[in-house]
Amino acid sequence: SNSFCTLLPAFIFLCPILTMVKCVVQRVFQASVGVLQAEGLVPVSSIGPGLMVLVGISTDDTDADIEWMARKLLNLRLFPGPVAPSAPSANGTDEVVDAAAAAAAAKPNEEPLGSYAAAQGKQWTRNVTEVGGSVLMVSQFTLCHVLKGNKPDFHNAMRGEHAKVLYDKMCTLMGTAYDAERIKQGAFGEHMHVSIVNDGPVTLSIDTKNKDK
Repeated sequence: SNSFCTLLPAFIFLCPILTMVKCVVQRVFQASVGVLQAEGLVPVSSIGPGLMVLVGISTDDTDADIEWMARKLLNLRLFPGPVAPSAPSANGTDEVVDAAAAAAAAKPNEEPLGSYAAAQGKQWTRNVTEVGGSVLMVSQFTLCHVLKGNKPDFHNAMRGEHAKVLYDKMCTLMGTAYDAERIKQGAFGEHMHVSIVNDGPVTLSIDTKNKDK
């Protein structure tokens, strides 16, 4: 046992550290990003109900990793389905009340706060595109950390100029597959002030190390 404990640090040091695209995904009522400048906090982007995504890109990440993550973010089933039972409409017919309808018809960033909260149907049935939600993408290299004692080390994070190419590609892919006006971005490489109102709370951590089909 003592020998194992003695060899463990050396084993960890010699083993290669797996790098990967890592995202922290939060279902939100609203989220916003600003950058502090001389004149004060300058707004950059904001969304209503949808997803807030923190994106960490590592040194060995590829276009294939970015493409997989873009698809996964748009297909995550984090939202409830239509309200049940059906409600009588003004013309006397039964209609299923769909919480996504108002959001899908609204302009970006103008979704009413709590529009998804009103949907108490089956949980985990719809993705962000199916409810007409928005996505706020924020680059965060600190997700690629390795702890050395109590100090984080960020050597696994891809260098800024290269990471931005992949980050921009991910946002473009999502905008092309869904709606470019609903894919918002933070200020890449800047010191940002990020505000969210988490819905649930619902927070997931996903990465490309554990890809599924």
